[in-house]
Amino acid sequence: MLGFRSRITPLSVALVVLMLASCGRDEPSGFVLHAGDSWFDLLDEVAVLDIAPTNLSDDVSALVASDSPERWIDVPRDSWRRIRDVPDEERIVFHLSERAGVWRSPAKLHFPITRETALLRIGETLLKPHGQMEGAVTESQLLHWWDGESECFVLTGTPDEPLMAIAHEPPSLAVAPKVSPTVAQYDVGEDIIEAGQLERHVELELVHRRALLAPAPSRLALTVDHLAGNALELAVGVVDHAFAADDGIVLKREQLSDGVTFAVDVRAGESTTRVWSEHVLPGAGWQERLVDLSSFQGRAVTLELVTEPGPDGEASFDYGLWSELRLRGKTSAPDRPHIVLLHLDTLRSDRLGCYGCELPTSPNLDAWAAERAVVFEDATVDASFTLPSTGSLLSGLTQHQHLLGIHPYILTYAHEPLALRLRESGYETLAMSEGVYVNPSFGFASGFDVFDWRTRQDPDWAQALEWLDTARSGRPVFLFLQTFLAHHPFEGDDERLGPGPGDDYEGWMRDIDVSWQTVIGPYVMGRMELEDADREYFKRLYDAGVRRLDDRLGWLLAALEERFAGEDFLFIITSDHGDEHFEHGSLDHGHSLHGEVTRVPMIVRFPDRDAGRDMHPVSILDVAPTILDYAGLTAPAHLPGRSMRAALPASRLRVARRYEGEWAVQRDGWKLIIPDELIDDPRILAVIPEQIDWGSEAPTSPERQLGHRGVHVEARLYDLSNDPGEFTNVIDAHAPRVAELLGALAAYLERTPRPERLEEMPGIDMNTLDAATLEGLREMGYLDK
Repeated sequence: MLGFRSRITPLSVALVVLMLASCGRDEPSGFVLHAGDSWFDLLDEVAVLDIAPTNLSDDVSALVASDSPERWIDVPRDSWRRIRDVPDEERIVFHLSERAGVWRSPAKLHFPITRETALLRIGETLLKPHGQMEGAVTESQLLHWWDGESECFVLTGTPDEPLMAIAHEPPSLAVAPKVSPTVAQYDVGEDIIEAGQLERHVELELVHRRALLAPAPSRLALTVDHLAGNALELAVGVVDHAFAADDGIVLKREQLSDGVTFAVDVRAGESTTRVWSEHVLPGAGWQERLVDLSSFQGRAVTLELVTEPGPDGEASFDYGLWSELRLRGKTSAPDRPHIVLLHLDTLRSDRLGCYGCELPTSPNLDAWAAERAVVFEDATVDASFTLPSTGSLLSGLTQHQHLLGIHPYILTYAHEPLALRLRESGYETLAMSEGVYVNPSFGFASGFDVFDWRTRQDPDWAQALEWLDTARSGRPVFLFLQTFLAHHPFEGDDERLGPGPGDDYEGWMRDIDVSWQTVIGPYVMGRMELEDADREYFKRLYDAGVRRLDDRLGWLLAALEERFAGEDFLFIITSDHGDEHFEHGSLDHGHSLHGEVTRVPMIVRFPDRDAGRDMHPVSILDVAPTILDYAGLTAPAHLPGRSMRAALPASRLRVARRYEGEWAVQRDGWKLIIPDELIDDPRILAVIPEQIDWGSEAPTSPERQLGHRGVHVEARLYDLSNDPGEFTNVIDAHAPRVAELLGALAAYLERTPRPERLEEMPGIDMNTLDAATLEGLREMGYLDK
C-alpha cells in the first residue's frame, strides 16, 4: 500500500535560487554540509535540475485508482453547461436555494459508480457519498454527494448518463473509485519546480517515510562549499503499479512498473563521477543503502540524485522515492538528551508489581524501575480509548482541543505534534507501532522521519535498536514505541504466572481464543453471562498478557541502557488507558471513566533525577511538556499539562472525557462523573462538538445501546480517600462539591481553548481507510462499541 500525506504546494521564496539551478549551477552554494545533516533540512538549497513531465492531467493527478475499476473521468470546469429550464423528464426536484444553478456535463460515465465505491472531488474539496436525495429523486437511482457547506450537489446515474450538478458556479470535478492518494504529477513546461513540492510522507510495505517523489527521469542537486561527511545514508523505493492516461481516463495498468534506476553522481570541478547506482523493482519496500563519499570529503562538490526509468517506463508512471538522505561521518555527542516514549496500550497500573500487584506480572519492569526510574503513583489519562488518548500523548493537547475520537478528525501538522516540534528542533524521529488506531491513517506519522506500522501483537524492537545503532548523525533521537501486547485477544499462556486466581480453571474458555468476537463483545452487549470461574480466568489471561509484555520489556530496558550508556536520555513509560474487569459491571474500555480505565502507569527515567516514588498527581497531558522541557523547547501556553521535571503541586484538577458523552472531573480526593445531558453550563457545552457519522461502518454509541453493560446515565460523586474503587455514589450528600467541580471544569476549558489553526483541520472518511485498518478495528470491537 502506498499513501501520501501532503499535496503539491505553490512556489515559494526559493524561486530565485531554483531559477539559477534550473540553468545548471556550478558556483558553490556558500555553506557546509555537516555530518548528520539531511537533505530534508536543506530543501531550500536543493535544485531541481531536471524532472520529466507526466501525461496525467492536473485535475486527476492527486488521486489515482487503487481498487477495481481503476479508471477516472475528468470533467474540466469549462465543459459544464448551465441548464436554465430543467425539463420534467429529468425527474429531478431541487430543494435548494433558488440561486443555485443546475449544470450538466457532456461527460459520460465509463463505469458504474455506487455509494460504496465512489468519491467525488469539487475543486479542492473531497466529497463523500451522502445517499439518495429523499424526496428529490424519483424512479432514477441517482446518488448525490454534498460537501456540507456550499450547497453543491453532484448527481450521477447510469453509465450512459451525463453528470449533473447543482451549484452556484460550475464545478471542477473528478470521479473515481474509493482510493487513497497514490501518485502525484509534475508538469514542468516553462515553470520551475521547487524541491519542497516533491516532499511526501510515503508508505511502502507498511513503513512510512519522509520522502522525495521523483518521476523518472529526474535529477536533483545540492551544491556545497565543504562536504564534511564521508558517506550518504539513503533509502529508496518504487511506486508499485504502472499508470497511463488515455483521453482523460487514467488506467492503472495490469503490470507492475518495471522499476527505477537510482544513482548518485558527484560533480567536482569539471568532472562528474557516478559513485552508486542500483535498479530497484516495485514491491521491494524501502532499500537502505550507504554511499561512500570519502574521496570527496572536505571538497566543494555538487551531489546529484538521479532517477532513470526502466526499459519500458515512461514518466507518467515510473516514480522513484528518495528517503533518509543523511550525511554520515564523525560527529560529536548530542547536546540534548535522547528521548524514548513507550506506549503500552491498555495497561492497568494496578496489574504491575511496582503498583502493588502481588502476582509476578512484571518482575523485569519492577526491578528496573526500582533502580533507575521515578514511579508516579497517581497518574491518569484524559480519554477512555486509544485514538483520543494517543492524540493527547503525542500532541499535548486535550480532547476538546484536538478532537480525535470524534470522526473524521485525525492528527495533522496543524496540531503541531510532538514529533514535528522535535524534528524541527534537530531531533531524528522514529516510531514503531502495532495498534490499529496508532497508524498513519489517523495521522500519527505526522512529524516522524520513519513510522513503521504493523497490525500484529509482536513488536520488533530489535529493529528499532538497530536503527538507533546506525543513525549516528550526532543528533539527539526521539523514539516512540507502541505495543498491543496487553490488549485482547489473549493467548492462553498463563502458566508463567504460577499459582493464583484462575489457575485451576478447566472451563469452556480454555478451548477458544478469548477475543472481542468470542467473549468480550457478547458479554458487554448483554448476550452472554459469565460464571465467577470464567471471570477469574479472564482476569488471569490479562495478567498473563502483562507478563508476556514484561518479558519483552526486560530485553528492551537492558538494550536501551547499553545503547545510551554515557549519554543522557529521558525514558517515559505509560499507557493510553486501562481496562475494566467487571468492577462496574462490564469489560473492556471506551464506555467508562472509572479508575480502572483512567488510572495508568507513569514510570520515568529522568537524566537528572534519582529513582524513587512520587505521590504528586500527574496526567498523560504532562508527557509532551516534559519532553519539550528536556529538549530545550518552550511548551505553548495552550497546552494544559506541565513538565514533570519541575516541582509539581499537591492539588490539581484533572479532567477526562468520553465521546459521547460524559466528563470525569477529579481533584483533592473527589471525583465527579457526569453525563453530557445533565450539564447546563454553556461554557462546558460549548466545547462538545457534534458527533459525526462514521457512515456504513458507524459504531453504535453505548448510550443508544440499551444492552451495553456498565453504562450509567446518572451523575456520580466519589470520595476517593475512603472509596478508591469508586463504588459508592455520595452525590446526594455533597451538592456544593459537585458545583465546585463543575465550576472548575468550566474554568479549565476556558483556560485551554482550541487553537485557531485547527478550525479548518482536514478529516478522514472511514470509507477510505485501508482494509487492514478496518479489519483490525473490527477484530478489536471498535466498530461495534
